[in-house]
This record gives sequence, C-alpha cells and structure tokens, in this order.
Amino acid sequence: MGLETSIGIGLSFGALFGGLLAWLALRSQTAALNARLSLMEKELAAGTADFKRLQEAHELLVASKARLESALESERKTSNEKIELVTQASEDLRNAFKAMASDALNSNNPANTWLLRSRCRGGVIRCPRMCDYYSPSGETPRPNPRKILR
Repeated sequence: MGLETSIGIGLSFGALFGGLLAWLALRSQTAALNARLSLMEKELAAGTADFKRLQEAHELLVASKARLESALESERKTSNEKIELVTQASEDLRNAFKAMASDALNSNNPANTWLLRSRCRGGVIRCPRMCDYYSPSGETPRPNPRKILR
C-alpha cells in the first residue's frame, strides 16, 4: 500500500467523520428548533384563546355601555319632565295663592271688617310691612304711637 492509498483512506475517514459530526450538529440544532417551534405554537394557541376571550368581554362591555347610556338618557329625559312639571305646579300654586290673597283683601267680608275693628278699637292700625298708618274711617291720621296696637 502506498502513500496515495493511505492518504485516500485518511481523507475518506476524515470526510466520513466530518459528515457524521455535521449530521449530529444539524440533528441537535433541528431538535432544538422543533422544541422551540412546539413551545411557540403552544404560546400562540394560548394567546389566541386569551384574545378571543378578551374580544368577547369587550363586545359584552360595549353592548352594556350602549344599554346603560340609553337608560341614562331615558332617566334624564324623565327627570327633566318631572322638573318641568314641578316648576309649572309651583308657578300655578303661586299664582293661585296670589289670586286668593287678592280676593280676600279686596272682598268686603264682614268677618274682615269685624276683625279690623276689633284690632283697631277706633284707633290707628299700623301696617308693619308698608310702615303706613291707617284708620278704619279711611283717613290717614297722624301717627300716635300710644294708640298703635301690636
């Protein structure tokens, strides 16, 4: 056997050994990539499930928000109508009271005349709101503080 044959056999064994090492390296790298791919697929499935769950929750919240806004608008409308009714009733009551008070003051009711005379006793009556002095006869006398009834 010659030198050439030994070199050929050495090169063959070297190539075979290098190919085996390359195959083993690629095999371990492929196994690692497959493991990573499997893990990523599991994470993707979990993320997709979470996304679907969150999307359904979002849709429920949007529907609930729309329903609550509609109910709020209805309540506002109802409360505004109630406020208008109360305001109108208050105004009507105020006007009715003013009319009744005016009628009572303008009427020549004997009870009012009797009350006026009994409080006056022939003297001067002081109207505390207007700070004017009146007599039952309709004259405007000079104020005499001793005759003013309280």
